[in-house]
Amino acid sequence: MKALILAAGLGSRLSTLTSGQPKCLLELHGKSILQHQLDLLAACAVTRVTIITGFGAALIRSHAEGRADFAHYPTFASTNNLLTLHYCRQLLNEELLLLFADVLLTHKALRECINCPADFALLVDSSRSLPGTMRVRLSGSAVIDIGSHITAAEGHGNFIGVARFSARGVKLLADQLDQIVAEGRCNSAYYTEALARLATNGYRLESVNVDGSSWLEVDTEVDYLAARDRTFYLSCE
Repeated sequence: MKALILAAGLGSRLSTLTSGQPKCLLELHGKSILQHQLDLLAACAVTRVTIITGFGAALIRSHAEGRADFAHYPTFASTNNLLTLHYCRQLLNEELLLLFADVLLTHKALRECINCPADFALLVDSSRSLPGTMRVRLSGSAVIDIGSHITAAEGHGNFIGVARFSARGVKLLADQLDQIVAEGRCNSAYYTEALARLATNGYRLESVNVDGSSWLEVDTEVDYLAARDRTFYLSCE
Protein backbone atom coordinates (compact mmCIF):
# COMPACT_ATOMS: atom_id res chain seq x y z
CA MET A 1 0.00 0.00 0.00
CA LYS A 2 1.08 3.57 -0.73
CA ALA A 3 0.49 6.51 1.60
CA LEU A 4 -0.04 10.10 0.55
CA ILE A 5 0.38 12.87 3.14
CA LEU A 6 -1.21 16.26 2.39
CA ALA A 7 1.26 18.81 3.80
CA ALA A 8 0.90 21.82 1.50
CA GLY A 9 -1.08 24.18 3.75
CA LEU A 10 0.05 27.43 5.34
CA GLY A 11 -0.95 26.45 8.88
CA SER A 12 -1.76 30.09 9.58
CA ARG A 13 -3.64 29.38 12.83
CA LEU A 14 -0.40 28.10 14.35
CA SER A 15 1.83 30.88 13.04
CA THR A 16 2.62 32.10 16.57
CA LEU A 17 4.36 28.78 17.25
CA THR A 18 5.77 27.70 13.89
CA SER A 19 8.20 30.61 13.31
CA GLY A 20 7.75 30.34 9.56
CA GLN A 21 8.01 26.58 9.27
CA PRO A 22 5.25 24.14 8.27
CA LYS A 23 3.13 23.09 11.24
CA CYS A 24 3.82 19.40 10.63
CA LEU A 25 7.41 20.11 11.72
CA LEU A 26 6.36 21.24 15.19
CA GLU A 27 7.91 18.97 17.81
CA LEU A 28 6.05 16.85 20.32
CA HIS A 29 7.99 14.65 22.73
CA GLY A 30 11.21 15.12 20.78
CA LYS A 31 9.88 14.37 17.29
CA SER A 32 7.99 16.37 14.71
CA ILE A 33 4.35 15.64 13.97
CA LEU A 34 5.51 14.42 10.56
CA GLN A 35 8.04 12.05 12.12
CA HIS A 36 5.33 10.62 14.35
CA GLN A 37 3.25 9.95 11.22
CA LEU A 38 6.13 8.37 9.31
CA ASP A 39 7.01 6.15 12.27
CA LEU A 40 3.39 5.05 12.60
CA LEU A 41 3.15 4.26 8.88
CA ALA A 42 6.37 2.24 9.05
CA ALA A 43 5.01 0.32 12.05
CA CYS A 44 2.01 -0.59 9.89
CA ALA A 45 4.37 -1.73 7.08
CA VAL A 46 3.45 1.25 4.91
CA THR A 47 6.86 2.36 3.64
CA ARG A 48 5.98 3.85 0.24
CA VAL A 49 5.11 7.40 1.22
CA THR A 50 4.71 10.54 -0.86
CA ILE A 51 4.39 13.93 0.84
CA ILE A 52 2.65 16.69 -1.09
CA THR A 53 4.38 19.92 -0.15
CA GLY A 54 3.54 23.58 -0.62
CA PHE A 55 4.46 26.05 2.08
CA GLY A 56 7.95 25.36 3.44
CA ALA A 57 8.58 22.64 0.88
CA ALA A 58 12.38 22.72 1.23
CA LEU A 59 12.15 22.35 5.01
CA ILE A 60 9.87 19.33 4.72
CA ARG A 61 12.08 17.73 2.07
CA SER A 62 15.16 18.18 4.23
CA HIS A 63 13.34 16.86 7.28
CA ALA A 64 11.96 13.70 5.65
CA GLU A 65 14.61 12.99 3.00
CA GLY A 66 15.16 9.26 2.66
CA ARG A 67 11.84 8.38 4.25
CA ALA A 68 9.46 9.62 1.56
CA ASP A 69 9.09 10.84 -1.98
CA PHE A 70 7.80 14.34 -2.65
CA ALA A 71 5.40 16.14 -4.96
CA HIS A 72 5.03 19.91 -4.90
CA TYR A 73 1.83 21.91 -5.30
CA PRO A 74 2.76 25.48 -6.33
CA THR A 75 -0.62 27.21 -5.77
CA PHE A 76 -0.87 26.29 -2.10
CA ALA A 77 -1.34 29.87 -0.88
CA SER A 78 -4.59 30.54 -2.74
CA THR A 79 -6.42 27.20 -2.93
CA ASN A 80 -7.51 24.32 -0.72
CA ASN A 81 -6.75 20.63 -0.70
CA LEU A 82 -9.21 19.51 -3.37
CA LEU A 83 -7.09 21.27 -5.98
CA THR A 84 -3.93 20.07 -4.24
CA LEU A 85 -5.02 16.47 -4.64
CA HIS A 86 -6.26 17.01 -8.19
CA TYR A 87 -2.95 18.62 -9.20
CA CYS A 88 -1.22 15.43 -8.05
CA ARG A 89 -3.82 13.22 -9.70
CA GLN A 90 -1.12 11.00 -11.24
CA LEU A 91 -0.52 9.61 -7.74
CA LEU A 92 -4.10 8.35 -7.53
CA ASN A 93 -3.38 5.15 -9.40
CA GLU A 94 -3.44 2.31 -6.84
CA GLU A 95 -4.63 1.34 -3.38
CA LEU A 96 -3.93 4.36 -1.20
CA LEU A 97 -3.85 5.60 2.37
CA LEU A 98 -4.48 9.35 2.49
CA LEU A 99 -3.62 11.47 5.54
CA PHE A 100 -3.69 15.11 6.59
CA ALA A 101 -0.24 16.07 7.88
CA ASP A 102 -1.51 17.44 11.20
CA VAL A 103 -3.24 14.32 12.58
CA LEU A 104 -1.92 12.23 15.46
CA LEU A 105 -3.49 8.83 16.11
CA THR A 106 -2.87 5.39 17.55
CA HIS A 107 -1.42 2.36 15.85
CA LYS A 108 -4.67 0.49 16.50
CA ALA A 109 -6.77 3.12 14.71
CA LEU A 110 -4.54 3.24 11.64
CA ARG A 111 -4.30 -0.54 11.46
CA GLU A 112 -8.10 -0.90 11.54
CA CYS A 113 -8.40 1.63 8.70
CA ILE A 114 -5.81 -0.22 6.63
CA ASN A 115 -7.50 -3.57 7.23
CA CYS A 116 -10.99 -2.40 6.28
CA PRO A 117 -11.90 -4.16 2.99
CA ALA A 118 -14.26 -1.44 1.72
CA ASP A 119 -13.50 0.64 -1.37
CA PHE A 120 -13.74 3.75 0.82
CA ALA A 121 -12.74 3.49 4.50
CA LEU A 122 -12.83 6.69 6.57
CA LEU A 123 -11.63 7.01 10.15
CA VAL A 124 -14.53 8.59 12.04
CA ASP A 125 -14.96 9.59 15.67
CA SER A 126 -18.66 9.07 16.33
CA SER A 127 -18.39 9.95 20.02
CA ARG A 128 -18.78 13.69 19.36
CA SER A 129 -19.54 16.24 16.67
CA LEU A 130 -17.07 19.09 16.91
CA PRO A 131 -17.18 22.58 15.40
CA GLY A 132 -14.36 23.61 13.06
CA THR A 133 -13.90 20.10 11.63
CA MET A 134 -15.14 17.84 8.84
CA ARG A 135 -18.36 16.46 10.26
CA VAL A 136 -20.17 13.39 8.98
CA ARG A 137 -23.69 12.06 8.90
CA LEU A 138 -24.04 8.31 9.31
CA SER A 139 -26.56 5.60 8.52
CA GLY A 140 -25.33 2.64 10.50
CA SER A 141 -21.65 2.43 9.65
CA ALA A 142 -22.04 4.16 6.27
CA VAL A 143 -21.04 7.80 5.82
CA ILE A 144 -23.92 9.37 3.89
CA ASP A 145 -22.62 12.94 3.95
CA ILE A 146 -19.39 14.67 4.91
CA GLY A 147 -18.16 18.24 5.09
CA SER A 148 -18.10 21.48 7.04
CA HIS A 149 -21.60 22.31 5.72
CA ILE A 150 -22.96 19.84 8.28
CA THR A 151 -23.53 21.68 11.55
CA ALA A 152 -22.25 20.26 14.83
CA ALA A 153 -25.88 19.70 15.87
CA GLU A 154 -26.65 17.78 12.67
CA GLY A 155 -23.45 15.75 12.64
CA HIS A 156 -23.06 12.20 13.91
CA GLY A 157 -19.29 12.49 14.30
CA ASN A 158 -16.10 13.79 12.75
CA PHE A 159 -13.90 12.60 9.92
CA ILE A 160 -10.42 12.78 11.41
CA GLY A 161 -8.49 13.20 8.15
CA VAL A 162 -7.32 9.63 7.46
CA ALA A 163 -8.84 7.43 4.76
CA ARG A 164 -8.00 4.30 2.81
CA PHE A 165 -9.08 3.74 -0.78
CA SER A 166 -8.99 0.49 -2.73
CA ALA A 167 -7.71 0.55 -6.31
CA ARG A 168 -11.32 0.89 -7.48
CA GLY A 169 -12.09 3.50 -4.85
CA VAL A 170 -9.12 5.70 -5.68
CA LYS A 171 -10.08 5.69 -9.38
CA LEU A 172 -13.62 6.75 -8.49
CA LEU A 173 -12.20 9.50 -6.27
CA ALA A 174 -9.95 10.75 -9.06
CA ASP A 175 -12.85 10.77 -11.54
CA GLN A 176 -14.98 12.76 -9.09
CA LEU A 177 -12.19 15.28 -8.57
CA ASP A 178 -12.01 15.71 -12.36
CA GLN A 179 -15.72 16.46 -12.51
CA ILE A 180 -15.59 19.04 -9.71
CA VAL A 181 -12.59 20.83 -11.22
CA ALA A 182 -14.27 20.89 -14.63
CA GLU A 183 -17.23 22.66 -13.05
CA GLY A 184 -14.92 25.40 -11.70
CA ARG A 185 -15.27 27.62 -8.62
CA CYS A 186 -13.54 25.12 -6.34
CA ASN A 187 -10.52 27.08 -5.09
CA SER A 188 -11.69 26.88 -1.49
CA ALA A 189 -13.03 23.32 -1.65
CA TYR A 190 -11.80 20.39 0.42
CA TYR A 191 -11.39 17.00 -1.23
CA THR A 192 -14.13 15.71 1.06
CA GLU A 193 -16.57 17.34 -1.38
CA ALA A 194 -15.70 14.51 -3.76
CA LEU A 195 -16.46 11.98 -1.02
CA ALA A 196 -19.82 13.63 -0.33
CA ARG A 197 -20.73 13.37 -4.02
CA LEU A 198 -19.70 9.73 -4.15
CA ALA A 199 -21.99 9.01 -1.19
CA THR A 200 -24.84 10.90 -2.87
CA ASN A 201 -24.25 8.83 -6.03
CA GLY A 202 -24.79 5.62 -4.09
CA TYR A 203 -21.24 4.51 -3.30
CA ARG A 204 -20.76 3.19 0.20
CA LEU A 205 -18.27 5.07 2.34
CA GLU A 206 -17.48 2.84 5.30
CA SER A 207 -16.77 4.51 8.64
CA VAL A 208 -14.07 2.93 10.77
CA ASN A 209 -14.81 4.13 14.27
CA VAL A 210 -11.98 5.59 16.31
CA ASP A 211 -12.19 6.39 20.00
CA GLY A 212 -12.27 10.09 20.76
CA SER A 213 -9.24 9.81 23.04
CA SER A 214 -7.02 8.19 20.41
CA TRP A 215 -6.63 10.97 17.87
CA LEU A 216 -5.94 14.69 17.71
CA GLU A 217 -5.77 17.20 14.88
CA VAL A 218 -3.14 19.86 15.58
CA ASP A 219 -4.77 22.88 14.00
CA THR A 220 -4.55 25.57 16.69
CA GLU A 221 -2.34 26.54 19.60
CA VAL A 222 -4.88 24.93 21.95
CA ASP A 223 -4.58 21.68 19.97
CA TYR A 224 -0.79 21.81 20.14
CA LEU A 225 -0.78 22.34 23.89
CA ALA A 226 -3.20 19.44 24.29
CA ALA A 227 -1.01 17.21 22.12
CA ARG A 228 2.05 18.17 24.15
CA ASP A 229 0.36 16.78 27.25
CA ARG A 230 -0.79 13.53 25.59
CA THR A 231 1.12 10.34 24.87
CA PHE A 232 -1.36 8.10 23.04
CA TYR A 233 0.46 8.62 19.71
CA LEU A 234 3.90 7.58 20.99
CA SER A 235 3.39 3.81 20.92
CA CYS A 236 3.59 2.06 17.54
CA GLU A 237 2.54 -1.30 18.96
